[in-house]
Amino acid sequence: MFYYLFILLLNFTLNIEVFPQMVTIELFNNCSEPIWPAIKNDGPIPNNGGFGPLQPGQVQSLSVPPDWKSARIWPRTGCGENMICITGSCGNGILECNGLEGQIPASLAEFTLNGDVGLSYYDVSYVDGSNIPLRIIPIDGTFNAAVGNCKEISCTEDQRNLDLQKYNIKMKDANGKIVAIRSLCSQYNTDATCCKNAYNDGNKCRNGWNAAQNDIYTKIKTVCPTSYLYAYDDHTSLFTCKGVDGRISPDFKVVFCGLK
Repeated sequence: MFYYLFILLLNFTLNIEVFPQMVTIELFNNCSEPIWPAIKNDGPIPNNGGFGPLQPGQVQSLSVPPDWKSARIWPRTGCGENMICITGSCGNGILECNGLEGQIPASLAEFTLNGDVGLSYYDVSYVDGSNIPLRIIPIDGTFNAAVGNCKEISCTEDQRNLDLQKYNIKMKDANGKIVAIRSLCSQYNTDATCCKNAYNDGNKCRNGWNAAQNDIYTKIKTVCPTSYLYAYDDHTSLFTCKGVDGRISPDFKVVFCGLK
């Protein structure tokens, strides 16, 4: 009798499907105004791609699979009750973006978990412009510090406060408040600033920039040294990390209005 019970228990144990541990992405609003986070990624999208408002000081956690791919999180600001937003909107009246892109300019926190050689890749991108500064922090105790670089990403100053008036890249709301910074690509829309056609090469892209465009890049890169400002900004702006104690990926915190 004991033998048959043992065999049944063994078969049951072998047939249990082991699910990989989910990854937590904490979204923290460090701004003085509400934020309506939006999400887009390959596969099923958490929270149907958007929620809010996330009030100042509030935290909302997303639970995502450890192979979360091509994921981007961006803040929407100035949204009214009818979800008409000043920046980052994925459509008037839409709270849950459900795969829709956000209107630029908007800051992006980007993730591809369990990518090449089992590493999780993450970055902050201002390639589409910036509405508020973002900070990404791998959460202590969830990553292997010996694998990848596992660095925090942040700016030291809000781009909207930089001396860039003469370049006309600041976007204002109806009351004249500066709410966003246009990217080089969206402002100038040249092959060089958008790194396309003959300039679709990391060694050629910046060669076609003029003095003003280089000055804008330098001013913003000085305060956001670990962030993407154009498509081939990888060498200073793409980071990797790996989970610890059997975890495929670490957990991360995304801070809206996160300066360091």
